[in-house]
Amino acid sequence: MVLCWSISDPQLLFFFRQLATDKPMAEIQALCLCQWANVLVRCRLYGSVYLVQHGKQQATLTLHQFVCAITALDFLKSFPPYPIRIRTFGKARAIAADFQGVPFSSFISHRQHPLRMGFPRQLRPLPSPLPTHLCH
Repeated sequence: MVLCWSISDPQLLFFFRQLATDKPMAEIQALCLCQWANVLVRCRLYGSVYLVQHGKQQATLTLHQFVCAITALDFLKSFPPYPIRIRTFGKARAIAADFQGVPFSSFISHRQHPLRMGFPRQLRPLPSPLPTHLCH
């Protein structure tokens, strides 16, 4: 069964945050599985057996069972051929991922400011930690 990139914005944001930490992909998959399934690893019991909790239920899982479970998230190992992005940040909504219907001047503006990640609203600059009389 092949899953696709039809995950929610919070899931995608969690995945991207983990990916930005340069963790191994297997660790990212395990973290995503636990986060998205609301599974908490309570402790290591012995060897490769762990006590996990889901809601009020507790169970033991072996490392082998965990490895088998994260294979359901193998689609995270490669990006799809079409652009993916988070649809909203706060109240800002993203423009079309393929820039369809975006005027050329807006496209160039986004190319020059890649940190805006396709969000049309101007981001506010961060306040300077310096006193105003020291700023240029």
